Amino acid sequence: MTSSHHQSTDEVDLIVQNTLWVIPATAMAYSHHEASPSRDINRRSYSMEKEQQRRSEDHISHLADPFGDEELSEVKYRTLQWWQCGMIMIAETISLGILSLPSAMAVVGLVPALILIVGLGIVATYTGYVIGQFKLRYPQVHSMGDAGEVMFHPIGLARFGREFLGSAQLLFLIFVMGSHILTFSVMMDTITDHGTCSIVFGVVGLVVSFIFALPRTLRKVSWFSFASFASILAALLITMIAIAIQRPGDGKIDATTTVSLSKGFLAVTNIVFAYAGHVAFFGFISEMETPTDYPKTLYMLQIIDTSMYVIAAVVIYVYGGKDVASPALSSTRPITAKLAYGIAIPTIVIAGVINGHVASKYVYVRLFRGTDHMKRRTFLSIGSWIAISLVLWVIAWIISEAIPVFNTLLSLITSLFASWFTYGLSGIFWLFMNRGQYMASWKKMALTAINLVIVAIGACLCGMGLWVSEVDEARGSEQCTYGVRNFVYVNEISEQPYVGWISSELILEMPRNFPTWRKWVITIMLGMMTVCITFGSSVFSTATKVTAKKFGVSREVMLLGVSLFVLGFAFGPIIFGPLSELYGRKRPLFLGMFVFAIFQIPVAVAENLQTIFICRFLGGLFASAPLAIVSGVLADMFEPVERGIAMAIFAAATFIGPVAGPIVGGFITMSYLGWRWTEYITVIWAFAISGIGILVIPETFEGTLLKQRAKCLRIKTNNWALHAKVEERVMSPRDILVRYLLRPFQMLVQEPILLFMTLYVGFIYGFLYMCFVAYPISFQEQRGWNDGVGALPFVAIMCGVLCACLIIVVFSLTRYRTFILRNGRVRPEERLLPMIIGGILLPAGMFWFGWTSNPHITWVPQVISGSFLGAGVLLIFLQVFLFPLESPAHNRDTHDDYQGLNYIVDVYPMYANSAIAANSFFRSWLGAGFPMFASAMVCFVPFLAPHELS
Repeated sequence: MTSSHHQSTDEVDLIVQNTLWVIPATAMAYSHHEASPSRDINRRSYSMEKEQQRRSEDHISHLADPFGDEELSEVKYRTLQWWQCGMIMIAETISLGILSLPSAMAVVGLVPALILIVGLGIVATYTGYVIGQFKLRYPQVHSMGDAGEVMFHPIGLARFGREFLGSAQLLFLIFVMGSHILTFSVMMDTITDHGTCSIVFGVVGLVVSFIFALPRTLRKVSWFSFASFASILAALLITMIAIAIQRPGDGKIDATTTVSLSKGFLAVTNIVFAYAGHVAFFGFISEMETPTDYPKTLYMLQIIDTSMYVIAAVVIYVYGGKDVASPALSSTRPITAKLAYGIAIPTIVIAGVINGHVASKYVYVRLFRGTDHMKRRTFLSIGSWIAISLVLWVIAWIISEAIPVFNTLLSLITSLFASWFTYGLSGIFWLFMNRGQYMASWKKMALTAINLVIVAIGACLCGMGLWVSEVDEARGSEQCTYGVRNFVYVNEISEQPYVGWISSELILEMPRNFPTWRKWVITIMLGMMTVCITFGSSVFSTATKVTAKKFGVSREVMLLGVSLFVLGFAFGPIIFGPLSELYGRKRPLFLGMFVFAIFQIPVAVAENLQTIFICRFLGGLFASAPLAIVSGVLADMFEPVERGIAMAIFAAATFIGPVAGPIVGGFITMSYLGWRWTEYITVIWAFAISGIGILVIPETFEGTLLKQRAKCLRIKTNNWALHAKVEERVMSPRDILVRYLLRPFQMLVQEPILLFMTLYVGFIYGFLYMCFVAYPISFQEQRGWNDGVGALPFVAIMCGVLCACLIIVVFSLTRYRTFILRNGRVRPEERLLPMIIGGILLPAGMFWFGWTSNPHITWVPQVISGSFLGAGVLLIFLQVFLFPLESPAHNRDTHDDYQGLNYIVDVYPMYANSAIAANSFFRSWLGAGFPMFASAMVCFVPFLAPHELS
């Protein structure tokens, strides 16, 4: 027994010693020959040996895991969910890579650049997948150094492999940290116009980065990555919008180009380095709660990376032209670029923090691996972590500020290591894991060839990258992947020496002269954006019951989540209306949409009421941008008859959104997704529709278009006397206050009809949001329907809204068109006819709904009443936008081309947004207040709760 035990132990020790260098080629070679008894025995022997080897590897790897068993640990590292890990990876890669892609596209051409971006993205996905497989095979691997130890162990150079790759990883990460400090300093210099010494800004960047890098686990750092992603996305959106409006390039783009080898490959390296985040993947996977979920993380990363790279590069290159700057944020005018840089600062800081965390964690694990200090909050462990982070950040700051040729060294370091960490080493990892099986099957042979090609790609990128870096430095080039270029603005302009819509070619560019199909595509897109933000206003209403229970408050308190969002609508138009008239329609519109989407994210992850209420209010504030601006866009494009149809579509969208919110939210809340996904759905929708809208919706405000043209002409002719008429009006802060903030309220005082109409429509608007409380009580609590089915009666309201929209269209195409053809205008009283119909339908629907709400009465008539409610609300509400105001005093403020138009948007074609702001202000206050007492009204007022009388 003892002898057997010792023999078994020796065998295990032998297997352990040979775990990493046994090369099982014999059995695979035998499989291609005729079977024989001896070969069968060898094959079985090999299989048993291989199985023992795998088990031994798993056992040893588990014991060697850097974090060990964390069941009783004070500090738990393996807590990272796959999506959190994905956000960290996105924050690490996009922040550095996306800044230089448009200029790379300008160098090599549109088609080759697209092929490279997508192709290298696919290769990066595969190499990242191999890293994940290597990590799963050898769980003890925490860094590139550990991977080097595994691979070099068979040849007796394990320590060399660990120190070589580990030092390379640490050196690369320190240089990346230094580049982020330097970029932060340059960006602050640019934003402040060199307001202080750049070294001071470097110190500020050092301190901020060090503070944010203090958390010891990646899970805590992962929350910063959301801010990083939002930051770079906002900066890119601003850049793309600004470039699309300003068109700083010469308007020419090339499908392919003829370029020298050095310049072409320099552009290729920018694309290669856009995916250079693999250096930290082992550390990320090590802290995942479920490492087998890593493929989902990888796919999330590469899909978002590649999509954003393609969209940003194409949009900026197409509108910026061949002279697009690198980084891309510089491809716009100075003031816009400063704004974009300011918004992008969190990205630069947080991406550096992530790389700094990985570097610090590498040193920390090397020092304390296998000790209790890894898992406990001891003085030594905490002090060591702080000291390691501080030392690494100080080193990064010193080399970035003190070395004059830092950019050259950074280029060399990046070319030397990023190519191997991202591509070459992954091929070697696969060859190592599959040693001896290269010819086992056709699939293995193909994969072997692919991975050999990947190794060759890494070697080629390394060699060529070093050569290009030297050539570029020898030429004195100022291009740098992480640097910031000077701001340059050049634009293609017309040869006409005047500003205006005089030539026939330019007249076709006027928004009023857009092709009909384009006008309606823009209108539909604006309607979809409106549906999105109004959907966000009401979708939270379905979560009030669940969140009230979660946070231990009453449902009335949670209804503040709905009311505060609607209250944000009240203040938004006062801000976005004037902004749209000062800076154009497009920029404020998409600024509001994007920030609205951002503020839904904290609500989705909120763990307290304060976060929900504050972010819901701010979300509503910025969500009001479409409500304030869309009417002005429609006034820019349409004549009165067509405008009536377009406004009907807009008004329908205003009510379809809040009605659809409870329907979708009800089913989401009761599903396994939970109430938080009501906000995630809103975020996804807002980003998607905004991304499409940026490409579809142009600037339509005539004043902004002519000012842009005038500026281009001044640059071209050097004649600074050229200007647009709108530029003759120099506005002081007092003028802005009076004309853009006080004017809407002045109109309410001077126009009693508008005042009473505002109060009436405010009541209607409040009633609509009261329905979001009354309907669930009636159909869910009283009739016992679940959250999803109980929200379906809102479909009847939606049908009524669509029917009312159809009525408005019919009136516009028949009665209103006839009046315009006969008299040149529509009498103001004609607009009252649909409103009279709505004034009858709405109270009828109210009475019908209340009278049939008894649960002993079938649900059918009560549901049908919703169609009358929806039709009545829309027919009344729409008149606010088209109701006439005939005031000569107001007409004198309008543009000469629009004299004689009598509706709010007609009297104020250039100031329609401000005219509507007052109505939106009071209407939103009432809409916010009604839900707060709706529950008490429905439950305790007898005629609204007839079941109490039974």
